Amino acid sequence: MSLFVNFDTIRLLFGAGEGAQRTFLQKGQSFKYMEAVFLPDGATGRGGLPGIVMSTADSGMKSLKIIGPPDTAHFMSTFRSCVMRTDSRIAVTSHPRDARDEARLLLDAKQLKVHGVMLRPDEAASPPVASSMGPAGMDPATLEQWNNAILEDMFPAQTRPTMSLPGLQRPGYPDDRYPLPLPSDADVKTDMVYICQAATIRGKFDNEKAKALNVPGGSIRSKLTSGQAIEFDDPTAEGGKRTVRPEDILVGGGPGGICVIVHCREHNFERLVSSSAFAPYQTGVQQEHTVQRMVHRVDRSVWQDERYAKWMESFGETTDHIYADPTGNNETLFSSSAWMQLKLNSLNPDFFPPTHHVVDPLPEALKRPNVTVLSHDLQMPMHQYGEAAMRPRSGSDPEFPSTSEELAAAIEDLPNRYPEFGAVAQKARDAVEREAERRKNVPLMPGDDIVVTTLGTGSALPSKYRNVSSTHFDVPNWGGVLLDCGEGSLGQLRRRFGPDGLKQLYKDLRIIFISHMHADHHLGLANILRDRFQNGIHSTLYLISPHPIPLMLMENGAWQEDVPTEALENLKWVNAARLKKPWAAEDLQATEKAPKEPTEDLGNRQWAVGDSGRILSSGISSLSKLLADATPAAPQRLMALDDFDPRVSENQPEASASATTTTASSSDNATTVTPPDVAEMATEPATDMTELEVAAGKRKWPFRNIFRFAPTVMSRSTATITEMMTDLGLAEIVTPIVPHRGVCHGLVIEHKDGWKVVYSGDTQPSSALVGYGKGATILIHEATMEDDKADMAKAKAHSTFGQAIAVAQRMNAKYLVLNHFSQRYPKLPPSLSAFRHRSPSPNSVGQQSGSGAQPVVAITFDLQSMRAADMWKMAYYFDAIEIVFDDVNREDPDKVDPESSSRAEGKRGAKGDKKAKAPRASKPNGGNGDAKYAAPAPKKWGMKAKSSGDVAEPLMSEQRYLPTAPAPTSAVSAEEAAANNNTDGVAGTKRESSTPEAEPAAKRGRGRPRKNSVVQETTVDAEPVVKRGRGRPRKNSVVVEEDATMEA
Repeated sequence: MSLFVNFDTIRLLFGAGEGAQRTFLQKGQSFKYMEAVFLPDGATGRGGLPGIVMSTADSGMKSLKIIGPPDTAHFMSTFRSCVMRTDSRIAVTSHPRDARDEARLLLDAKQLKVHGVMLRPDEAASPPVASSMGPAGMDPATLEQWNNAILEDMFPAQTRPTMSLPGLQRPGYPDDRYPLPLPSDADVKTDMVYICQAATIRGKFDNEKAKALNVPGGSIRSKLTSGQAIEFDDPTAEGGKRTVRPEDILVGGGPGGICVIVHCREHNFERLVSSSAFAPYQTGVQQEHTVQRMVHRVDRSVWQDERYAKWMESFGETTDHIYADPTGNNETLFSSSAWMQLKLNSLNPDFFPPTHHVVDPLPEALKRPNVTVLSHDLQMPMHQYGEAAMRPRSGSDPEFPSTSEELAAAIEDLPNRYPEFGAVAQKARDAVEREAERRKNVPLMPGDDIVVTTLGTGSALPSKYRNVSSTHFDVPNWGGVLLDCGEGSLGQLRRRFGPDGLKQLYKDLRIIFISHMHADHHLGLANILRDRFQNGIHSTLYLISPHPIPLMLMENGAWQEDVPTEALENLKWVNAARLKKPWAAEDLQATEKAPKEPTEDLGNRQWAVGDSGRILSSGISSLSKLLADATPAAPQRLMALDDFDPRVSENQPEASASATTTTASSSDNATTVTPPDVAEMATEPATDMTELEVAAGKRKWPFRNIFRFAPTVMSRSTATITEMMTDLGLAEIVTPIVPHRGVCHGLVIEHKDGWKVVYSGDTQPSSALVGYGKGATILIHEATMEDDKADMAKAKAHSTFGQAIAVAQRMNAKYLVLNHFSQRYPKLPPSLSAFRHRSPSPNSVGQQSGSGAQPVVAITFDLQSMRAADMWKMAYYFDAIEIVFDDVNREDPDKVDPESSSRAEGKRGAKGDKKAKAPRASKPNGGNGDAKYAAPAPKKWGMKAKSSGDVAEPLMSEQRYLPTAPAPTSAVSAEEAAANNNTDGVAGTKRESSTPEAEPAAKRGRGRPRKNSVVQETTVDAEPVVKRGRGRPRKNSVVVEEDATMEA
């Protein structure tokens, strides 16, 4: 659940679940002017926070407050390997652990005061680990200071970290020797209740009433407007004196509205109903305030308890109650994507199945009289107070069908609504049927039955039509592999497979592979693991990733909450750096099958230490030799220096040289870093600190040390890799480093049955990947840029469409799946139409040989599933697909010319183009779809609800207590601004140039709103934006609209 509060100059967000960024885009909203984000509890409603932090910074905001339960600073610190902004300041307020049973002031703005009441289980004191030199050995107060020092390093702005530890480069460095202790169970189980009270509203002076009461003119009237009573001579009044109070003259004012937002799980129920912190708001002798609304996000067991009903009644008969069911109801939030999927479904239902859509209504047993059940687009006027009502949807963003009957009717009506598309689609289906007849006798080869599902096909940032990176492939009778999982991947899995299908996918899942530390490739991992355990799946799962990934997981308590130890033990991590050379089944030893990667291919992304002490560009073998010579006990299995700091990048700005600074030199293409002490890394510690921390309650997974190169660690690592290859029947596996910003791994996985799948990760064309992937059954390769942007692709260390196809030809890959498209192409990458009908003839399928053989090329969209042997069909669908997107462009005219946009290229645009400017964003009109489900445009906005199970957490957004006063206009949308400065979370690196020029925020209106009008806002998975006019409120005044509303 997310609630958005909008004022003239500040915005607040309560709850930040996964999918927040994408929902903002769906509704054309912005993070600009965000003042604070409030977290609801110690486990949920926070998965979207890292993305919000980066997007807020990239929209131009220089500071942001994050307020929440006691582990809030700790939670943000766990992202120190991938989320940072050098020009932003993040101020974190963690509720004190000892501040129980009190309404504590957390935010004091002139527009709004927010108090927090903490509901926290009791816990036994957990002493520090006495022998630990790191954070696990700190007392709680010192640990909080350390977390703040990390945040100061992640978001330095004008400050510098105030603490350090021996041997640590800086607090924000993701050093596995200094992991943060796990939050306590009490931290994870803490819930927060927020009491939001808007400022008192001054009414308007009514001249007619003043005239009737003989109020004299002049300065005496200002006393009334400032809230003071006046007395003056009046012969018509009794006694010749008249007293006039403000309420006699001022109209439309009054005390600001109060809304209580309740988050409570079953274990905190007794603490909630017995708390004295709510006495000033409850009926009785201590009552000081009247609560207008309460939003209840509580467990169903709490909601059904009669004691909770009595507690609700204690706030008075006039309080309006809204219930937000934590389980959600599967409402479709991303309607633009869902409607597009439905159109494509008519081409091939197997390729483009409809999103899981059936809404689950709240059971009758949970319904209460005089309680509103939170649902999508519920609006509730807050001032002046009004009844809750559903907001009519506009025809450009209609509601997606919620029942099977509605869905069938919508599918049947598509040819009538889009006759041109219907005719071309039928022609494509006929052509595919004829071609299938020609191919029916072609025998299936190993791997032809692999099904690839593209869950997220965009780069860097989500758009309405493409989520960030995630791909799943399933091998019948073997299992599945999940390749990267950016934020929102869990929601994509739910939309594509539904609850039953997703549970089966979890059962069959064998490997999760994370290619690199850029945030758009892994922020969804923890929620997927949490959901898998909550589905009762405890089988063995192998996680292959860079080492900061397990460091983040071991510091995060939410995904491990209430999970049995044996289930956590079955999550087995494999360091991608140990697979940089292939492991072959025949001897389970490293081989040298691939050609040496040329220096010009890797640029300065692979390093070896030279005589001068600088780390110079080199090939793989020289680095392996260096490390092998230094530590004979672990030859060719050591983590290379480029994996030691995942944040290093070729684009880091020039900095002063020091032992703790990473600099890039333009003269000798060298990078100076502090090299690790290889001998120290291979030294066996006297005691496994991880095991001590587990015993002390400071750690759970992974239960023992998995980092560095001590003999026991190396032995366990080798055993895990051997077990994985044996358990999964692998013939060979390798994760070669590919040329990208920072360290990125590709994946080549070959099975004894004969199939071979290659995944590029984010990369420029890589000879190493080609060498290891020779003869691939399926190559899944990024194609971020069009062919005419090869220079830009090189500058950003990505590939063009043509380069990806050339790699497949050199690799002699049979099938090529293209994804990871720049968000400048949120719908259909324009130049891909040039590749139509580039599939091999039926007689050549399965018989290709030799470098340069033509692969079957398949472009992809989100939630698309293709059997490898059927990928040739995509070439026949191009004409129909182009018509679909022509229709989308007419209904959703948000396309911006990428040539004129600076979104992808940074503030200066493409390299060398100093005049590139972002265009004015056009106003998005939502999505596409069947007019049967469209409604007249809304006349007025109110509280709009988003509570859905099709995202990682049920969301409702946008709560306005007070209306918005006019504010400055902006020609550049928040999304465009984000791409100008958005980094992948890698220090000194631009976030993957996403350029959703096609997904801009609404164009801001120039004119002022009409007098007494409600300023329109819409909602995105967590936040809406208002259309702003000109003008500013007077100094020290509170500007209010007559019909201010709450939106959820």
